[in-house]
Amino acid sequence: MRDHQKYFAVEKKSGNWLRISWRHQCGEGLQGIDSAGHERVLRARFADAQFFWQADQKCRLADYLPKLERVTYESRLGSYRDKVERIRTIARWFTEQWFNLGMVHAHVAEADRAAELAKCDLATEMVREFTELQGIVGGYTRGLR
Repeated sequence: MRDHQKYFAVEKKSGNWLRISWRHQCGEGLQGIDSAGHERVLRARFADAQFFWQADQKCRLADYLPKLERVTYESRLGSYRDKVERIRTIARWFTEQWFNLGMVHAHVAEADRAAELAKCDLATEMVREFTELQGIVGGYTRGLR
């Protein structure tokens, strides 16, 4: 609601919902509007989200890693796959340094795996459709599989 339709909802004491939209570009301030027609829009967005979520769950998060080669991070720095490799190098270096300093809880393999999967959600259908979920849906309920 907040990102796509530019409003949020509150429930009245009567049980009805009130749509509050913030139109700072127009200078109109807060507006309360009964939300009878907006329920249909929200149901469609939730149906889209459910479809993309279920489609993405058919693969492991790691299966999206090769797709990052086709996603440009920055023209001079390459793809997101290139960025992932740089992040992995840094993560391994840090955890190796911590381990060498006697921090027995510095797990190099786990840090490497986390860095490897950190950007995989960018290639999912869910994040393509709902960009505000970038960095959230990849780890949600999937763990580090």
